[in-house]
Amino acid sequence: MSSQGPKEELLGLLPLSGQTRGEDLENAVQKCLEDNGIDINKIVSVATDAARKALCAQIFPAEIVEVMTLIIKIINSILAKALDHRQFKDFLEEIDSQFSDLLLHNKVRWLSRGNVLQRFALCLSEIKIFLNEKSIDHPELEKDKWLQKFNFMVEPQ
Repeated sequence: MSSQGPKEELLGLLPLSGQTRGEDLENAVQKCLEDNGIDINKIVSVATDAARKALCAQIFPAEIVEVMTLIIKIINSILAKALDHRQFKDFLEEIDSQFSDLLLHNKVRWLSRGNVLQRFALCLSEIKIFLNEKSIDHPELEKDKWLQKFNFMVEPQ
């Protein structure tokens, strides 16, 4: 650190192929530090892009996985039937929602999970109204404990 205080520098971009488990990330970072002659014992902190999503994507506790499973189930129930999907889109347009549709989660791309959660969070009140009008009951959407777990998963804006 210089007398002017800390400064931000990009040490490297590390392409990861194959698996991207925590162990794989750690090995890549260690190699990058070694290649650049940096003693890991002198590292105070490390910042990464999308670290929470990447590292936690496959290792969430069962109770958090249940939250994601319900969200996917609700989204699929709205998007799977053409009539329901069209009615939901019409409903969003009718109330001048900032969005015109929901996003579909793709299990293959863990990055899509964050986008799906974000959109679901921003449309939650509309989703509750639509499900209520369709007499589809998901009491979890009203429970504080479930909402806390859900909000933990949503990337802050």
